[in-house]
Amino acid sequence: MLPKCVLPSAPRRGRRHHPTDINLLCEVWECGQFTSLWVRTKQHVSHHGPWSSPLDEDVKKITEAISLAKDSLLGKACQILTSSGLAPNTEDTWTQLSAKHPKSPPPVPPAHPPLPLTSPILPPDFNVLSILRYFPKASAAGPTGLRIQHLLDVAEVPVPTSICSLLRGVINLLASGQAPAAISQYMASGSLVALRKGTQDIRPITVGESLRRLTSKCLCSLIKEDASVFFQPFQFGVALPQGSRGSSRPLLVLHHLVLSISKDESCQDLLFNAWYLDDGVVAGPSTSVQHVVCLLQDLGPTLGLHLNASFLAKGRLPIASKRAAASILLSSLVKLGSCDPQIALILLRMCGGFTKLVHVARSTPPSLALDELHTFDEQAQLSLSRGGLGLRSLAHHSNAAFIASISTAGLASPSDNFPGRCGQFLQQSSVADKARLLSVSSPHASAWLSVVPSPGLGLSLDPNEHQMAIKWWLGLNISPGSPPCALCPEHPLDPLGHHAVTCKRGGDAISRHNKLRDVVLQTCHRACISAKAEAAGRTAGSAAVAAELRKHSANDAKCSELGWTCIPLVAESYGAWGSEAVQAFSRLASYLATRTNSPKSKVVCSLYGCLNLTLVRANAQALLLRCGCSLQEGDSSSL
Repeated sequence: MLPKCVLPSAPRRGRRHHPTDINLLCEVWECGQFTSLWVRTKQHVSHHGPWSSPLDEDVKKITEAISLAKDSLLGKACQILTSSGLAPNTEDTWTQLSAKHPKSPPPVPPAHPPLPLTSPILPPDFNVLSILRYFPKASAAGPTGLRIQHLLDVAEVPVPTSICSLLRGVINLLASGQAPAAISQYMASGSLVALRKGTQDIRPITVGESLRRLTSKCLCSLIKEDASVFFQPFQFGVALPQGSRGSSRPLLVLHHLVLSISKDESCQDLLFNAWYLDDGVVAGPSTSVQHVVCLLQDLGPTLGLHLNASFLAKGRLPIASKRAAASILLSSLVKLGSCDPQIALILLRMCGGFTKLVHVARSTPPSLALDELHTFDEQAQLSLSRGGLGLRSLAHHSNAAFIASISTAGLASPSDNFPGRCGQFLQQSSVADKARLLSVSSPHASAWLSVVPSPGLGLSLDPNEHQMAIKWWLGLNISPGSPPCALCPEHPLDPLGHHAVTCKRGGDAISRHNKLRDVVLQTCHRACISAKAEAAGRTAGSAAVAAELRKHSANDAKCSELGWTCIPLVAESYGAWGSEAVQAFSRLASYLATRTNSPKSKVVCSLYGCLNLTLVRANAQALLLRCGCSLQEGDSSSL
């Protein structure tokens, strides 16, 4: 009752809607007015109908994907983009759900008495909090509405009795079988959701009660080492991250069947017999593989297991189907790019492209897959540390991926070296491009490409800024025909945008310098370092080393008189920071990591991401201003 009546937030209903304060609901709960809370909840549910909007389904998906990506939930954002949506509320859907979940008599309680609570299953030092943190972000709630995030939030509050000790008691109660029978319909049931699967079928998804899922995870963590030894060497779905977290009874039945196959005389020449939960891969001579299929079809039904013949892939490479599935995400990212190209690029680099077909590249000989693999732009395939966009080519990586896979499996040892292409690309570039590539490949220069967009934190680019920044970062022609600068017509604009980012007119150089200074100042304040902003009006330097020397010669004497130490924080236009700035930021990150109890590596990435995104945004604004007009929508032919 507590999660349903007190913890959920009311949906917004426009600007005039004022959601009820959770603190007020908690006060009503503490006063014991449970009936009024339940009546209010029932009224809220009955009056709250389905969300309606004139937007079409694609726009809804894009809007929700952008919202999830801004919360760092990139995987869920991709799931929204590729999801077929909920199945319609029709008689056909109910019929399919009933066929997949037939009614059965209630289970009979075990004959043996429940375990006494004097011998708890979980030891007193068992860390329940670590199991809670193992759940994925934004895990859904079960029938009672209790979320894992609710328990994590309570764990952060200092109370006399810790939430971990209370949860250990609840878990021991549920695991010992002494829980009241009246709560079985809540603990053993789940929220069933029907999703579309293709054009005719549905995929039922069940969300179980959070406390029951937590109990299952805790019990699995107690036996994972023994389970790993027991199921070796055929089962790879246990004692692993994201492995089996439910009952081990189906796995025991399947393991008995797999052992029968391994002991059969006609299956002794199999090259590969491995399973991940109920998905198996069998490789060997065709006669042996056919015999395995016959054993599964004959012995499986006697154990309650039925082979899904539609998923058999006898000698068929699933490259085309995998590529078709990946193309759904890629086409959705194209639509997303017209709304927010910054998020689209992050999703493409993190969740699309090579990552969608890496299993095919590792399991398929390259000679059989080259016709189905996609290739990307020459420099865009370079890693972020080499000045690219981090988009890897499947065709170029398939050889290395396949050899690494067979080497890991112990079937062969790699004998070829695969040199990087960055050196070859650098040799073929012009002098200006070489200077640009050396700058963009410097440490932390590409940190802005990994920043999750957050408008509230000032870490987002609008579509015009992002498109211009990408063109400038890759060294594409920004100003075809070399038109004159919009602010100083006597100077023509160069194709790489060097004049636009260094032009002294318009105050962009000073504004860019001050914005970077403010980011460093705010970081110092967060780390509890007393710092003051310098006097306004200074301009940024050109090259990092030369600028550091100039700043030392101009400020060392005055700083020495005041008892200060001069540390110039110099950045090149592409984000390469001077050596003294790197050392200073490292010390600053150490202070901030200690202050916030965060890993230093995470603080360093966040600091450089914020700095370089601020720098790139200022450069993109300067480029857009001097080009005379913003990029037109859809002007991405050169990208």
